Amino acid sequence: MTHPTRPQPPEPGRAVVARLVPADGRELPFGGAEIEALASGGIARATLRHLFVNDADAPLEATYHTPIPDGAAISGYAFLIGNRRSVGVIERRERSRERYQAAVRGGHTAALLVEKPGPFFTQRIGNIPPGTEVICELRLEHRLDWINGAYHWRFPTVIASPHRPAIGAGEAPVLEVDVLETTPPARASLELRIEGAAGDPASHTHRILCRDQGPARVVTLADENGCRLDRDLVVSWPAIAPAWLDAQRPSDPTSAGQSLAGADGLRGEADALRRILAREQVDERPARERQTAIERLGLDHRIATPRTSWVAVSTEETVDPDEPAQRVTIPQEKPFAVSAESTRPDPADRAGEAKRIPALRRSRGDAVATSGGSR
Repeated sequence: MTHPTRPQPPEPGRAVVARLVPADGRELPFGGAEIEALASGGIARATLRHLFVNDADAPLEATYHTPIPDGAAISGYAFLIGNRRSVGVIERRERSRERYQAAVRGGHTAALLVEKPGPFFTQRIGNIPPGTEVICELRLEHRLDWINGAYHWRFPTVIASPHRPAIGAGEAPVLEVDVLETTPPARASLELRIEGAAGDPASHTHRILCRDQGPARVVTLADENGCRLDRDLVVSWPAIAPAWLDAQRPSDPTSAGQSLAGADGLRGEADALRRILAREQVDERPARERQTAIERLGLDHRIATPRTSWVAVSTEETVDPDEPAQRVTIPQEKPFAVSAESTRPDPADRAGEAKRIPALRRSRGDAVATSGGSR
């Protein structure tokens, strides 16, 4: 069954601070994204994959800012080079950075996922070997929004207004993010499996397709080439009643997880619920408590926080540790319906900047591994 919908602009009144930068003939190493998600019991569990490509003849370190859904708990991190998978561990923030730096100095490929204010996350992927593709994989869980008898799933693909304050908003720092003047060819694919829908899913942001798969509904993008990374992906569907999570509104991670584990048909969501509630406790902690308590929540529940980070390291050396690496920070696509001031840095300001690899390459969806389910 096919249900195309017409894209609409985002909600008005959202301030965005963005800085346009020229491509300057560079080829940026970001190859695209893939989102696979399961929505069930008021919870969404998603796997987000990013493809990074090094076409240069030297090792590459890439930095990429990654937006995530509001209130999401990042509960897993890994990367793949060919068929070799390196699984991340959660560490105290300082320790994770030390492990990453030591691994890169030793010639290993390593990936570091660090939370920034917003929240959004910065990925650093060090020692991407020449002529190689690396897939970074984030596993995350978050609540669905229950609004007027329907669930809403929202997934950001660009750092925009929800992740930065308006200009002049008190003393809050204004986040500036580089965005490209031109439209990059990197795109995102989606497969969202919905359990318990009482009607057809719809989207006001993208054209979608919907098919039945047993008792579930599976949503994909109507464009087989995927979507641009310039706005949130939003899908909504009617439900007969809110799930246990929204009806009970629990707050304690441990007791709520135990209660959910005992509810009919919801045992599989218990661990996800514990992590989501732990993440919500992190966000609710006042500034004076943003040290020991937040670190403890991150370590106990194995989630990324301002005090805990994910780090993954290859078991074997992948590059010559004595060979200098190129470094590039990847600009993002300009957010939909947003204006930005163009800026071309003075050449003198680039004197110490590392050589950047040459023009955005196409997203390679066939190179991205999947974790099951039909596509």
